[in-house]
Amino acid sequence: MSPFQARLQEALGTAYQIERELPLGGLGRLFLATEIASGRQVSVQALPPDLAARVDLGRFRAAVDRVSRLKHPGILPLIAANTRDGVVFCVWPHPSGESLRYRLIRDGGLGTDETLQVLHDVADALAYGHAENVYHGDLRPDNIYLENGRAFVAEFGIRTALNAALGSEGGMDARADVHALAVAGQQMAAGRSGATGTVIARALSIDPGEQFADAAAFRDALGVPPSAMRRRRHWRLGVAAAIAVVLGVILVRQTRQDSTLDPDLIAVVPFDVLDAGQAVWREGMVTVLSANLDGAGPLHTVSPSVVIRRWGGGNADAPSAAALARRTGARLALYGRLVRAGGDSMRVTATLVDAEAGAAIAEIRLADSRLDRLADSLTVGVLRELGRTRAIGAVRTASLGTGSMAALKAFLVGEQHYRRSEWDSALANYQHAIEVDSTFALALYRAGLVLGWQSNSSDSLSNDYLLRAGSHNRGLPPRDSLLVLSESLSAALDDDLDPRYWSSTRRVYAVTEQLVHRYPRDPEGWYEHGDVRYHYPAFSSLREMRESFDHAITLDTAYAPAYLHQIEIALRLGDRPAATRYLRRYLALRPKDVEADGVHLAGLLLDPATARSAQVRSILDTASADLLVSADQYFRGWADTSEVSILLARELNPGRRSSTEQYRDPALLRRRLASALAYHGHLHDAAALGSVGAYAAAAWAGGVGRDSVATAMARSLKDDDLYPASLAVRLAPWWGSTRDTASLHELARRADSLARGAHPLRRAFGRHVADAARAFAMLARRDSMGAIRGLMALPDTACTRCVLYTITLAELLNGKEMDAQAARVLARDAPGWDSPTNGFWELYRARLATRRGDRRAAVASYRFVHDVWLHGDSILQPYVREAHEALVRANERD
Repeated sequence: MSPFQARLQEALGTAYQIERELPLGGLGRLFLATEIASGRQVSVQALPPDLAARVDLGRFRAAVDRVSRLKHPGILPLIAANTRDGVVFCVWPHPSGESLRYRLIRDGGLGTDETLQVLHDVADALAYGHAENVYHGDLRPDNIYLENGRAFVAEFGIRTALNAALGSEGGMDARADVHALAVAGQQMAAGRSGATGTVIARALSIDPGEQFADAAAFRDALGVPPSAMRRRRHWRLGVAAAIAVVLGVILVRQTRQDSTLDPDLIAVVPFDVLDAGQAVWREGMVTVLSANLDGAGPLHTVSPSVVIRRWGGGNADAPSAAALARRTGARLALYGRLVRAGGDSMRVTATLVDAEAGAAIAEIRLADSRLDRLADSLTVGVLRELGRTRAIGAVRTASLGTGSMAALKAFLVGEQHYRRSEWDSALANYQHAIEVDSTFALALYRAGLVLGWQSNSSDSLSNDYLLRAGSHNRGLPPRDSLLVLSESLSAALDDDLDPRYWSSTRRVYAVTEQLVHRYPRDPEGWYEHGDVRYHYPAFSSLREMRESFDHAITLDTAYAPAYLHQIEIALRLGDRPAATRYLRRYLALRPKDVEADGVHLAGLLLDPATARSAQVRSILDTASADLLVSADQYFRGWADTSEVSILLARELNPGRRSSTEQYRDPALLRRRLASALAYHGHLHDAAALGSVGAYAAAAWAGGVGRDSVATAMARSLKDDDLYPASLAVRLAPWWGSTRDTASLHELARRADSLARGAHPLRRAFGRHVADAARAFAMLARRDSMGAIRGLMALPDTACTRCVLYTITLAELLNGKEMDAQAARVLARDAPGWDSPTNGFWELYRARLATRRGDRRAAVASYRFVHDVWLHGDSILQPYVREAHEALVRANERD
């Protein structure tokens, strides 16, 4: 038990017994517990100590008192909320049913009727709460639950209660809740036939005059819910009417975007600069002014990259500035001109425009010998004008976080190259800025990003820059501060042995959620949102990543980095046409980065017409190791019958030229080949190259002799360190199936010893393995239900290499036809995207989907099994035949 969990248990006293920590705790950490008096399961959410210390206890108790009085069938009731010895916690019944988040991950969306029902149920709950002067404040798919055709909401009002206790109630109102529900509605409707831009336009409108006044109005606009319509004689007419109402609201955001302008959003247009020696300030004024204005009171700014890419060129004037503002959703535009005023002095004339009215609000004229001071003075002038109609407060004029004009100018030149994907030139200028000012956080941040994109391997200098940026992340504009914070936290996450790894992962998720919530039109924010989830996927899904990158691409089609992961994700999802589209759109940008040649080769290998051509053979014969690895990254995790990743891995050898030392390391190259072989079911060949995971998978599937496995397992149990996952740990399920309770007891004993050690992650790992060993001992004694209960109680994050534990659980649940439980276990993507166990994961998903009548999901999973193992070991071929027969049956029904 962690120190925090121990403190929480002490605060809960004897009323509740904590069982385990749950993922995605939202504002705090979430635990599953048992209420001692009743025996029912409850969820306990506790604030982290640094946040709990800031809570005003009187305000908190008054706020949760209002929450506790809510009585509505669509609201999960608050059982208790208290503060004790510095611990702040809330208790609810543990939700039954499944969360909307898991449903969306599994199915990608909901049908029209079910979407309508969920929207109506949640809107009704919100309307009730709002009438009681309680706002949810944190509505999202994670706390909307589905059960028996109806929806209910968890954590109602706790975010607003905590904000009140922290003295920050801003933004918590009925419109915010309705907006959040509309966003969830957009996700539920995703992928439905005919839905090309599925959002609820009025609720998502940035014009307050168009939004619904409250949840009741939103609910009433939906019409009669499907559950009520089914009780009527003429229910078909009712359904049609309700759908017509919703479709009248849905699918129109794209066509109306230009006419719904955010009154607090400013687009700073490239300035006209008449002095050639100061040309860098044409875009530089956009960067500096956007940073200074962002976060001043309610104001926020359009991303400079979006502005510059959408700017048509030519001189700035009121009509062109207003037109650009409208294209980016901004009500306000700022344009201007810089001219030499004699000597070293420069004069700026700037005009602030109302893009909706098409009229100038103010004109400001200033002069100074330093352009950074001039930009700061112009910022003050603009905010003084805007302060006449809105509360602005303090003005930030930090010149992007550096007091050095030389560092600032180098950074601005770097930004010009960055926006054009000219990474070498961008990096050189960022590094020059850092040489001049070693505390320049934004230059450090950009340099770290570019270095990471330029290298095919982990780059310690990139991480160093990002960590240094985080240490100097003070006084920056909100958007830039969040980007720097996200990347610096991610750089620290490179060490998964850090005791804070999982809590830090949750924190960086929360930072990027805040980023896209505050800046929904910013492509860099959406890229960061997806990139964090791509590299640290424990609490995310491939589809969520794909959606985030797609947002970035929609907002800025020239933002090259957003395409790269999309190629790989599309292939992992079995969507080869989409992968080809992303690849071609990326190459059409004529990128100048290190990835370009790798993407070109990947495109040739992806195209059946060229994959085996003489051209490709010639490239493979002469390619550097760096090029082969660059191309290979897109095929790892693709269930292709051509086994491209094996082809590329076989081409790698220590003799290939490479700028990266590790690509000349024979041991590393063997591991790459073993990984590719194991993924495609060549388990024996992979095991011969030293892959413990492949050996474990082969033994678990029955492809290794019993005596051989027993000998290897006994040796591992005797000699190997259990942590992070020895063969004995990985194959504990095998002992359960062979009824070897003695070996399982010995594994539990060693794991218990590990759990008493000093290292927090080793302790958690030890508890995980010990509990699993005891569960498998029940299986060995033929107590399958006991084994199921034990395995289901294991946390998701203590042993990421113990995938066979989860697969065994899925097998047991499938055997018992415990479909709801199996669906929850298999809802997320297969752990370790290119793991040799992925085929088994998809096999059980396919069987479950077949039994539940979900033909689309069954076909997708069986297609994966068939393709990934088609040429695999003989022990896997019965599963390939099962998949083939299922696909034939599905095709016959088409």
